[in-house]
Amino acid sequence: MADQNAIHAYAAKWYYKFLNFHTPHQELLDGTMLDEGLALGFKLDCGHAFCEQYPQAFFDFEALKAVINSITDIPLLGSAIVSQYRYLTHCGISENILDPDNRVWFIIALEQLACLTGPNPRKAQDPYHFHGTLKRIRIISENVCYGPAPQPGEEVEQRLTLTDVGGVFFTSYTWQADGDREKAREKRFKIAPSAAKTVLDAFTKVFQRGYSEIPPTDVGGWNLELKNAAGETYRFTGSLTANDFNKCRLSDLMREAVGVEELFVMDGGTESGRH
Repeated sequence: MADQNAIHAYAAKWYYKFLNFHTPHQELLDGTMLDEGLALGFKLDCGHAFCEQYPQAFFDFEALKAVINSITDIPLLGSAIVSQYRYLTHCGISENILDPDNRVWFIIALEQLACLTGPNPRKAQDPYHFHGTLKRIRIISENVCYGPAPQPGEEVEQRLTLTDVGGVFFTSYTWQADGDREKAREKRFKIAPSAAKTVLDAFTKVFQRGYSEIPPTDVGGWNLELKNAAGETYRFTGSLTANDFNKCRLSDLMREAVGVEELFVMDGGTESGRH
C-alpha cells in the first residue's frame, strides 16, 4: 500500500473532478482513475469486503452517507472505490458512472478517503460542516445542464469571490456557437467590511450546521469554497435552484452586498432583495 500522502493526492484529485461541473466526461470514463487506484495498492474484489461490513452502502449513496463517518479503514474504502469504478465502467448494464446517484457516491467516498489521509483528521469525522473563522467565499455558478445548448452570447458561468475585508472579484463567461466560453464581464472593487461581514457571518452560520445536496443534472449548479483563518478550504456543491430557503437567503444577501447585476449565486435567480 502506498503512503498516505500519495493516497490523499489521489483522493483529492478525483474528488474535485467528480465535484466539478466543468470536468470533461471522458476524464471520468477513460480508466485513469482505476489505474491510479490499483497502482496505490487498492484491490479489485467486486466490493465484497466492503459489503461484509456495510451491506447497503456499496449500492446506495444515501446508505453510504449514513455510515461514512464510521468508515476509517483506508484500504477497505479505497478498494471499494476502485471496485465500484470497475463495475460501473466495465460491467454495468443500465447504470453509468455519470448518473447523478453514482456521481454522488464517488463524491462521498472520495471525500472521506481524502480526509482520512489528509492533514486535518477533524474533517474526516465531519466532512459536511465548515469549521473556523471564515475569511473568503468563492462561488462558481454554472447555468448549463444536460439538455439543449445555451444560445450563443448567453451568460452561462459566473465566478464570484468575497473576502472578509470587502474585496470583491467577479468574472462571467458567455456561451459561444462552438461550445467554448468567452469572458464577458470582469469587476474588481471593494465594499464596506461591515457589509462583507454580514454575508460571511450568514454563510458561516449555515455551513457550520452542515450542508449536503444531491446535484441533479437537469439544472445548473454551483461549487462553493469557504476558506478559514487557518488556511483550510471547505468545499460544497449544489443545484442552481430556489428549492432551499437557506440557498435563497444567502444568494439574496450576496446580491444586496456586492451589487453586481444578474448574479446567479446559488439559487439561479438574478434579482436582489427578493423576499
